[in-house]
Amino acid sequence: MRKILISVLLILAILSFSQLAVASSTISTVEATDTEITAGSSFGAGSDYPLKTPMESGYVHVFTTEPVRIIWTIYNPTFHYVTTLEHTPSTKYQEGTNWLFADATTFTLPAFAAKGDWVASCKVSFIDGSSANINWDGYIYQGIPCGNSGDLFGNIFLYPWYLFGAKMPAFFWFPGIILWLPLLWIAFCAIFSRSIGGFVDMTKQMLDAGKKQRGKIRRTRAKRS
Repeated sequence: MRKILISVLLILAILSFSQLAVASSTISTVEATDTEITAGSSFGAGSDYPLKTPMESGYVHVFTTEPVRIIWTIYNPTFHYVTTLEHTPSTKYQEGTNWLFADATTFTLPAFAAKGDWVASCKVSFIDGSSANINWDGYIYQGIPCGNSGDLFGNIFLYPWYLFGAKMPAFFWFPGIILWLPLLWIAFCAIFSRSIGGFVDMTKQMLDAGKKQRGKIRRTRAKRS
């Protein structure tokens, strides 16, 4: 029985090793176009894409002046400005007369994100007021592949969007609130007053109450002065 068990374990070990050997022998690297990479990307609307400089792990930038700010600028596939990510370097320390620094951050692709290659540039500003653009092997942009534009539910209720560079909450919250909040108020008034036209009376009562309260505040201030 012991011999049989040892034989079975030995066979399993041989099979496992052979499977690993086959797997390692079939993995190779080939060149792909940017279009193919983008189409196969799992990043899309709502995804947090990692941005790093330097891009290689275990490396840092070296400069003789202290870096104080890292400025990432993001553009969409048609090269229109989207947003700016500005902060202190995530890694910074001094060795002798040199400053060593690196940065890692994330960019959230917006709702209804266009498929294609979004891009990011990076600039570092120093304590003396100077600045420099960072490049990677001669390139001044990092690619952000976007493979899908998101689903309708996520685009409306979950994913952010950008307005003049500012990150905004999902469309449902803004500018959607301009539409659904009045509708919610009308529904509340209709239920409370048991009449679809009841919101008019309730709204008028609230406005009148607000005017009276403002009048009281003004009279109180006038007495104190």
